[in-house]
Amino acid sequence: MLLLGVEAALNFLGYREDLLVDLLYWQKLRYVVVSLLPSVWVAFSLVYSRGNYREYLQKWRTPLILLGFAPPLLLLFGRDALLNAVMQTDGALQWNIELGWAAHALQFILVGASVLVLMNLEQTFRASVGTQRWRLKLVIIGLGAFFAARVYAASQTLLYRSVLENMGLLNSTALIIACLLVAVSLLRTGEFSIDIYPSQTALHRSIVVIAAGAYLVVVGLLAKLASWLGQTDQFQFNALIVFVSLVLLALVLMSDRLRERSNAWLSRHFQRPNYDYRMIWNGFTTAVSGHATEAETSDALARWISQTLNALSVSVWLFEDKGNHLQLAGTTLDPEQQPARAAATIAVGQEESRLALPPAGQVLDLDDKPAPKFAALADLHPRVFPTKGGHRLALPLTFSDKPLGLLFVGDRVNGIPFTLEDRDLLQTVADQAANLLNGLRLSRRLIDAREMEAFQSMSTFFVHDLKNTASSLSLMLQNLPRHFDNPAFREDALRSIKKSVDRINHMIESLSALRRKLVIDPKPGDLEQLRNSVEQLARDRGIHLQCDFQPAGPVHFDRSQIERVVTNLIINAHEASAEGQPIEIRTGLANGMARLTVADHGSGMSKEFMQTQLFRPFQTTKKTGTGIGLYHSKMIVDAHGGRMEVQSEPGAGTRFSIILPINKALDETSRTDR
Repeated sequence: MLLLGVEAALNFLGYREDLLVDLLYWQKLRYVVVSLLPSVWVAFSLVYSRGNYREYLQKWRTPLILLGFAPPLLLLFGRDALLNAVMQTDGALQWNIELGWAAHALQFILVGASVLVLMNLEQTFRASVGTQRWRLKLVIIGLGAFFAARVYAASQTLLYRSVLENMGLLNSTALIIACLLVAVSLLRTGEFSIDIYPSQTALHRSIVVIAAGAYLVVVGLLAKLASWLGQTDQFQFNALIVFVSLVLLALVLMSDRLRERSNAWLSRHFQRPNYDYRMIWNGFTTAVSGHATEAETSDALARWISQTLNALSVSVWLFEDKGNHLQLAGTTLDPEQQPARAAATIAVGQEESRLALPPAGQVLDLDDKPAPKFAALADLHPRVFPTKGGHRLALPLTFSDKPLGLLFVGDRVNGIPFTLEDRDLLQTVADQAANLLNGLRLSRRLIDAREMEAFQSMSTFFVHDLKNTASSLSLMLQNLPRHFDNPAFREDALRSIKKSVDRINHMIESLSALRRKLVIDPKPGDLEQLRNSVEQLARDRGIHLQCDFQPAGPVHFDRSQIERVVTNLIINAHEASAEGQPIEIRTGLANGMARLTVADHGSGMSKEFMQTQLFRPFQTTKKTGTGIGLYHSKMIVDAHGGRMEVQSEPGAGTRFSIILPINKALDETSRTDR
C-alpha cells in the first residue's frame, strides 16, 4: 500500500508541473515504483489469510522471482526508450506522452500480475465459509476492485500507447475506495486476516479468468470505437463512473443480508418456496457423501448448512461410542470462537444430567427462553453476533430413537429468524445426517470386530501352542526329582528345554514380524547372489539341495529380506518332504522377469487350502507351524513390486516362485558396458 501511495503522489507531482521536462521526470520515477508492484502484490495474494501459504510460495517461487527481477531490468536496459513527448497536431496543440517499448512491456506485465492477484484473492474467498467469509468479504472486495481498475487502466494505456491523465484519477479513486473498505473491515472484525486452507488445485472455472478475457475483448473494442469517434475524454470519465458503480454493485451482490431479504420478498409476494428442493438435496448428498470418517462428514455438513441457510456459525457434536461424552466433530467457527472439544459428561435419559437432550424430532430455540434443563446447551455453541445474529437452534441427531449427537445452527445473516420452512428443512437434514453418521459408526464397529476376530484367532493359536509347550515342561519337572541322577534323563531334559525355548522364541519372532513396520532397502543386484547363503543354510540344517543358479537380473532388491523369504520357503519344503528327498532351487529369467523357484516332492496342499487360507496369518498345514512365515514372505515380495506364485497337489509336492521386475535402467547400463 505504501508503494501505491508513492505512485499516486509521483503522478500528482508530475501533473502539477508546467514544464514538459519536469512532467517526464516525475512520470519516469513513477514507473520505477510501478516496476516493484507486480512481485509484491502477487506475493501478498498468495499469503493473505492462507494457513498453508508456505506451500503456495514454494509452488510460485519461479514466477515470483521473474516478477521481481524482470520489470526493474526492463527499466534499466530501456531507460532511454521509456517515455517520449509528441506534439498532437489534430485539434488544439498539446503534448502527448507516448510509451516506449520498455514502458509498453511493463504495462503488459502489470496487466498479467493484476489478473494473477485477482485469481488468488478469488481462490481465498471461495475457500472461506461462514464467519470466515464475513470477515474477509470487504477486504476482498476492496482489493479486488482496485486491481480490476488497474487491469482497466493498464490495458487502456496499452491501447492508446500513451500516458492517460484520467487513468491516474481512476487509480487514485480505486486506491481510496480499497483503503476505506479495508478500514471498515478492520473496524467491524478487529483483525486483518484469518487462517484458511484453500486447495492448490488450479481454478479451472475461475470467474476472474472469464471476466478478464471478456473485458479485454469488449471494453478494448469500445475504447477503440470511442477513439475513432473523438469521444476519448468523455469515455474515460464514464469509465470512472462505471468503476464506482461496479464496486457498489459488488457490495450489494455479496451482501448476505440482501440475499436473505430478497429470498423472503420473493417468497412473500410470489408464494413460492424459499428453496429449490431438487437442488438442495443434490447439493446435500454431494457435500456429505464420500467421506470416510464421522469428523470429515460432520465438517462437510456444517459447511453445507452454513452456505445453504446463510447461517455463519454451525457446529456438530457427536457422542462417543459409550454415549456419555460429547465431542466437537465439525464447525464453521473460527478457532478462537470454538468451544472446548470435550464437553461435560452427559447421562442420557437420567434426570441428574447437566445437559439434557431435546426430544427426537424437535427443533429447540436456545434463545427463546428455553426450559432450564436445556439452558446448558447454549454453552456448547456460543453467540458470535450477540446483538443481531439471530436465534440459535439445537437439533438432536438420532437414529431409531438412539441419540448420536447434536446439531447447532445460529448467527443467521441480518438476524433473520428461521421460518417454519427452514426448521423443517433442518430437521430433515438432521435425520438424513444421523442415518449417514450411524452407517459410518457401524462400519467402524465392523472393522473393530474384524480386528478383534483376528486377535482372537491369533491368541487361540498361540495359547494352544504355549499350552502344549507348558505341558511338556510340567511333565519333565514332575519327573525331575525322581530321575535327576540319571544322565540320560538329564540329557533328554536339556533337549526338551532347548526345544521349548526355541519354540517360544520362534513364536515371539513371528509376532514381532507382524508388529514391526516392513522397511526395505533395495539395492542393485542379482538373485543369483543368494547362492552362498542358500548353500550355507543347507549345510547347517542338513538339507539336501539341488541348485541351478542362473543370472536373474539386474533387479533392485533388499538382499536380507529376500534371503528371509527364501530361507522360509526352503525350511517349509524340507519339513513337508520325506527324509532324504531333495529340495530344488533355481534362479533365472522368464518372460522378462527375474524368477527364483523352490520346489519339493512332499505332501503338497489342497486346492481349497490354497484358495482360501494360503498367505493368511495363522493358517498352516504343519503340525508345529505358526502360519505367519508365508504371510510375512508375501508382504516382503509385494513391497518389492513383485509377486509370489504357487503350484501344488496333495501328495505330489509344491512349487513356490518369487517373481521380481527387471530394472530396465540397470539392464541398459550393463549392455552398454558389455
